[in-house]
Amino acid sequence: DPRDLLRAGWIALGLVMAVGIYLTLSFQIVFALPLMAAGLILLWAYSMPPLRLNYRGGGELLQATGCALLLPLLGYDAQASTLTDFPGEVLIPFFIYHLISAVATAIPDHAADRRAGKRTLAVRIGIRPAARWNIVLGLLGAAVGFTLLQPAGPWSRALTVWFPPAALGAAAFLSRRLETSPRAVFFYDVLIVAIPIAYAAGFCMSAI
Repeated sequence: DPRDLLRAGWIALGLVMAVGIYLTLSFQIVFALPLMAAGLILLWAYSMPPLRLNYRGGGELLQATGCALLLPLLGYDAQASTLTDFPGEVLIPFFIYHLISAVATAIPDHAADRRAGKRTLAVRIGIRPAARWNIVLGLLGAAVGFTLLQPAGPWSRALTVWFPPAALGAAAFLSRRLETSPRAVFFYDVLIVAIPIAYAAGFCMSAI
């Protein structure tokens, strides 16, 4: 029932805002409430009218913004109670990697999305062009990471700097068969989705 979903949404909104107020007042986590509010706005813009950008186009950007910008900032603020020393440059590749991951995970649903009128990038420009766009954008993120990042330790550097271009190279090879091979689609998605995961894991290892 849509009314039940709406009620559940309002309850979730109230709980999120209550947590934000609690963190702000009890632990002086000053950005918790605005960051949580920004996340709720993203969710509304993604799936609720009048915007519904997941259907109208642009949902991938909202996913990347929430996962690669808001969540890391909120996590850092929750632990440090400030964003003053946050290394913002690490979010540039992270945002790009989450963006290409959002594009990639929509490729298997291309046919269903087209029938439903959902305007993902793969629906708007086609599977292979979207996959090629992903590779180019991902390599841009890798170039930024290679230029800006100096993670500590060989494993951390391998995951944050070297793994992304290697995975993108393998994904580029698979992208030629995405329209004819479900197996190629599966492994293409695995490779692309693994990039932001490896990137985050690399920085966790660097911190340790």
